Amino acid sequence: MRAVWAAVKAGMTKAGLGAFLLSAFALSFTSGCVPEPPPASPASATAIDFTKPAAARAMLAELAGYADSQTALMVEVTKHSVALSVLKDMQPRTYTYRDGKIEEVQTDMAYVDQATFDTSDFNLDNVGALFRAAGAISGSEQNQRLQVVDYSSGRVMMSVSTNPESKTVFFNQDGSLLKLLNFDTLGGIKEGIAEVCGTLNEAYEVGITSDQMAYVDFPGSDEGTVVRRQRTQRVPVTTITRSENTSAEPFSPKRIHPEVIWQVVDSHLGVKDTPADAQWQVRVVRGTSQEPVMRFTIGSNEILTDLAGKMVTG
Repeated sequence: MRAVWAAVKAGMTKAGLGAFLLSAFALSFTSGCVPEPPPASPASATAIDFTKPAAARAMLAELAGYADSQTALMVEVTKHSVALSVLKDMQPRTYTYRDGKIEEVQTDMAYVDQATFDTSDFNLDNVGALFRAAGAISGSEQNQRLQVVDYSSGRVMMSVSTNPESKTVFFNQDGSLLKLLNFDTLGGIKEGIAEVCGTLNEAYEVGITSDQMAYVDFPGSDEGTVVRRQRTQRVPVTTITRSENTSAEPFSPKRIHPEVIWQVVDSHLGVKDTPADAQWQVRVVRGTSQEPVMRFTIGSNEILTDLAGKMVTG
């Protein structure tokens, strides 16, 4: 500025003054007098890509150490954040890594006897691979979020969802995809009944719907309740308890033979007016004789058999 003032006092012409100013500006620019660009924000400078192999696993270990607890209630992983909810003094506490820092955050999670788990029991070594597999099935990779949590009545499941919401994709503990069950096959019938009945010794009803699910209704632990377990084609077993007083006598679901169910169905598909691809369902319940019977609806046909597949009446 002093040089400019001296030039004016010396009577420099307007044109000369303009050239002088331009050269002075150029000199200041090349000399580093122009302000430096602002530094990168903390989030962009410290963001970690948790879809890379081992990244999520390492952060979960760090969060568990920070929380001083290995009793996990929930895990959530996105591309740039990890959250771990743990049970401490019978209260849920949530710890996160986000925007370059680890901290405890407020949570609206309530503890109502959910199952806890050890994060090391789940294959979280390559979240990116899980995201890619889920995207191929759901058709979306937008804002993917991996979650491990008690999905239903003590069954801890791993899943990937998106925002906006698309199809939630479920994984087994080892990172393999939950098997898609086709109930219109003998294999699907076997696996569906095995998953819902498990080790049950009593059931009021067992059913298969060819295009939807396998299910079982059985006595609840509280009087006047009935519990339903169901397994749909793409969703793991879920459990629902309802209030219901029933006079029905339970029977052992172990008496049901999936091969017999498929034999009856297969013998009616593609016969007379029943298309080969007709939808069907079967309900196994106690009949009028108090012996369990299988009530089939195959296309528009109603068929009643005993557990051996022999046609009966009543």
